Amino acid sequence: MITIRPAQPQDADGMAHMMVDAYLAAHHGHVPEEAWQRRKAEWTYDVSARAWRRSLVEIVDGVATQNCIFLAVDEDSDNIVV
Repeated sequence: MITIRPAQPQDADGMAHMMVDAYLAAHHGHVPEEAWQRRKAEWTYDVSARAWRRSLVEIVDGVATQNCIFLAVDEDSDNIVV
């Protein structure tokens, strides 16, 4: 079953994996190879997770009240699917 819920800071690692993998898969072959390789090398899971965590903490702490981020989560596996 898929559940939609607000993202929390502890979701940052899963969000990073999904986002980096999706970006790299979607853009491979559609941008110059040199640019794609540079992006792959610089935009790691850790870099992405830090950015997501920072954004999510700002939302939870009430700093970024205009923002909201929701996730689709497969409840059977606890995997983020969107």
